Amino acid sequence: MKIKRQIPNYYGYIMVVVAAAFWASLGVIARFIYAHEIDTFTLVTGRSLFSFILIAVFLLITNRDAIKIETNHIPKFMFFGIFGLASNFFCFLVAIKYTTVATASILLFTYPAIVCFVSAIIFKETLDRDKILALILTAIGCFFAIGGHAPKALNLNARGVLWGLGTALSMVVYTIYGNTLLKTYSSYTLCFWGFLFSALTFIVMRPMSIVYLFTSSAYSIFMIFIAALIPTFLAYTLYIVAVDLIGPSKASIMGNLEPVLAAVYSFVFLNETLTILQWVGILIVVFAVCLLSIKSQRTEPSNLETPSEASEELC
Repeated sequence: MKIKRQIPNYYGYIMVVVAAAFWASLGVIARFIYAHEIDTFTLVTGRSLFSFILIAVFLLITNRDAIKIETNHIPKFMFFGIFGLASNFFCFLVAIKYTTVATASILLFTYPAIVCFVSAIIFKETLDRDKILALILTAIGCFFAIGGHAPKALNLNARGVLWGLGTALSMVVYTIYGNTLLKTYSSYTLCFWGFLFSALTFIVMRPMSIVYLFTSSAYSIFMIFIAALIPTFLAYTLYIVAVDLIGPSKASIMGNLEPVLAAVYSFVFLNETLTILQWVGILIVVFAVCLLSIKSQRTEPSNLETPSEASEELC
């Protein structure tokens, strides 16, 4: 169960920025993994399984109580793990298969708008001028940063679009449904059970993935472990903590830093070129995120209460 503890909510802004930075590393890491002939199913299975092992070991050492949940809540965590995590991992990679990274990323980052409107309805969050402005600016910036302005970079087809929208909807489930579970449980509890049901989903769908995973080369297993550690275990855990601290709307908008940072990583580590419009898009997103966080800090109360009135149980 969740233990209430007050934390300055500016920690939430830091956490979501770090989470975005970690998420953005997936493209670079995946490029090295795919170079060693690892298929998508083996990658998502290993990513989920290793993430579960990481958080399980962490909680067994530091906070075993965080593993406990009410028996009648198991279906809720199953839904969270399958439709919030497993579907997110899988849909994005399939969307890339049928379209392009740029198209899949543009479709994925429709989720902040959905989160903002759903949060306004369900959680009565204020959809104020600052949020709307930040949402518009980050959407425009992301579009240019990932090359959406270049027609040749996009490959639209019905199947690819549907899988891309599936990725966005799964991120909405992770953010919104995760926020409802945070009323009762800590983010560590959500990630423990979420990663568990995500791993079980892929294992049930294709049991041989476990065999393919552990018969891969040592290098491939190590890189899949890195994919589980950085853009999965650390990124998703930090993000759900940020949702608890600053609310789903702000966390999702600031998460738009991820495709921007992914473009920068590709430029730095993969020697991919960026056009002037892409750099302009990057600057727009950075400006919008800074604007949202600065204005939020000025208008929010100076005390340490969080949107859910209970912040994270830190170990």
